[in-house]
Amino acid sequence: MTDILAYSMPDAAKLVGVSHHLLRTQIRAGKLRAIKLGRRTVIKRTALEDWIHNAPPLVYRKMKNVTDEVRENVDTLTGYAEILEKRT
Repeated sequence: MTDILAYSMPDAAKLVGVSHHLLRTQIRAGKLRAIKLGRRTVIKRTALEDWIHNAPPLVYRKMKNVTDEVRENVDTLTGYAEILEKRT
C-alpha cells in the first residue's frame, strides 16, 4: 500500500502550494477537517481533496473607468494652478 492517507501540516501546505498558516486558519474556521495523532495535526488526503474541490471560484472585480477619474483630477489640479497663478 503506497498511497498516503494523511499529510502533516507542512507536507499538506507544500502539496497544495499554500502556507501552513492558511491551513490552520481554514481548520479553525471549520472549512478544512484535520485530526490529531498524538501531538501532531494531520490532514487526511480526502479532506484536502474536498477542501480544494469546494474552494470558491476566483472572481475578478470589474475595474471602474480610470480615465474619467484621471480627467477629473487633472481638471481639479488645473483649476488650482490657475487660482495660484492669479494670486501671484
